Amino acid sequence: MGAGQKGQNKEKMKETLLKNAELLHAATVSDDKQTFLKILNDCPELYGAVFGRFPLESLAVMYSARKILSAAEFPSAPKLAFREYPEDYIEFKKIAGRALRLYAGGKEVAPDEMRIMVGEETVLRSDGKQEKAYELSHGKTLKTSKSGAIVPPKSRAVTGVRRKILNAVIIFTAVFLIASAALTAVSVSVTGDGSKLAPVRADSSDVLLNALDGSDRYIKIENDLSVALSEDPEFGYTGVLDGGGHILTVTGGFYGDPFGILSGATVKNLTVKYDGFRAEYAGNKRTIVLERDFTLKLSELSAPVLQSDLFGNGHTLTITDVARDGVFSGATFDQINGNISGLNIVFDDAEFDYNATTGLLARVNNATISEVTFSFSGKIHETNTRSDTYFGLLVGENRGTVSNITATFDVTGDSDFDGQAEDNNSYFGGIIGLNYGRVINCVTTADSVAETVTLDVAGLVGENALGGLITGSINRAAMITTTAVKEWSPNAAGVAVANRGDIDNCYNYGALTANSSVVHDQPDSDTEDVERSSTLIGGITATNYGIVSHSYNGGDLSSSTAGAIPNIGGIVGNDTAGADRN
Repeated sequence: MGAGQKGQNKEKMKETLLKNAELLHAATVSDDKQTFLKILNDCPELYGAVFGRFPLESLAVMYSARKILSAAEFPSAPKLAFREYPEDYIEFKKIAGRALRLYAGGKEVAPDEMRIMVGEETVLRSDGKQEKAYELSHGKTLKTSKSGAIVPPKSRAVTGVRRKILNAVIIFTAVFLIASAALTAVSVSVTGDGSKLAPVRADSSDVLLNALDGSDRYIKIENDLSVALSEDPEFGYTGVLDGGGHILTVTGGFYGDPFGILSGATVKNLTVKYDGFRAEYAGNKRTIVLERDFTLKLSELSAPVLQSDLFGNGHTLTITDVARDGVFSGATFDQINGNISGLNIVFDDAEFDYNATTGLLARVNNATISEVTFSFSGKIHETNTRSDTYFGLLVGENRGTVSNITATFDVTGDSDFDGQAEDNNSYFGGIIGLNYGRVINCVTTADSVAETVTLDVAGLVGENALGGLITGSINRAAMITTTAVKEWSPNAAGVAVANRGDIDNCYNYGALTANSSVVHDQPDSDTEDVERSSTLIGGITATNYGIVSHSYNGGDLSSSTAGAIPNIGGIVGNDTAGADRN
């Protein structure tokens, strides 16, 4: 069987596995035992399926799939990573509450930990993370013995009610600023019982802070107020905060985790003025406007979801603590659901490991990011050798629109791939790791460079997936990749390492290099077939399964090998089933 036929067969097997994984996910969510068991009977390797941060058993526990849990066993199996579904994250956020911070950066949620958070685990082992998950999700402190602690079961219904979906979490959210200080507790009388018909009427900062403390009351601000932050607060407010069109001015420092404090709150009709920005809540529309340059520390965040629109007004957002003890701190936002524009972003230099699809600004973008410039210098190391992994400097996975982005970077990177996982892909994209959405008018600067070992590289996007579009974009960055692993074929491209969607009107002016130092056996005769690895370079895409049109390469392409077969194309390195119109 030729190399081309082998590649097509692998591609079909991969597509079948992905389809079965989607069906398995749907069956788990709906507690369809029959379909669930049939899929696993046909594809037992899917017992190792991990959907984002959720292993299969954890997913079943989260959705209370009782028929499946009573009928299925979950044997140990090699992990297979699949995309995380947005609805899974929303459901998990309801359950986890403040325990969400334990899973920043896409950390896996073990089945026992999930059972504890949903209230179905009655005996808790003496395990630090399990204890912390219980305390944060249930709001109770545990005292453990050597034999473990007895955990009172908590009904799922109550848990769900107590943790309403957060639709007011935003960058620099007003609520964390209000709920400040662990201020001196004062006994303050409040009006109303906290219902919508009889809200607590906050006419002073003391009344407001007292009402916020651990309640789910409906609070209405009666006049413009001013509060001061002095230390990291620990409030558990899950109600509605109605600003009544007033202005809340916040003074003092910037402390703690601003997104985990009031993770169930809804804020409306309020403007919050803080030193450097203002937050405007108008009905369901929430907007953040920067009024000066600002700094965010990832060590103070727990990978929140950005629900608000963020207007930078040309100011600079500096993001620090990108790595902690050599490990990636996690994306600034787990998901972006509000639009971002007019912002300059500077990521602190960092060196770190990562093991899942992610990016520096967002793990997943579902909205529009436009008119943004960003820069980063550092070293990245990919440690997941058993499943496809995509790292984008701005966004890990794009399902929205990314337009008019200017990227400047100086990156070195490598992976732990050792030749044992034949179908593993590790992709680096200068802007996006994996694109299902639209990438429009994005550019990388000429002084940008990425140099990697056993990690495929492209100036703009790691992989442009089926349905993805890249148009009007230009790469000027130098992209260099090498390998000494026989089972790895290094790929370098200007626009996308692999294309399954559409690339139109794109240009590459960057120098692209893919080298292999692997020495191959020589055939004993002219007729003997010796399997060789290859290098792939495409000015636009290294491997094309989709459509490339009206595109141009003006960059130098080079490959140095010790026996590997070089595949070099001005537009496409290897065109498997696509169409080129250039």
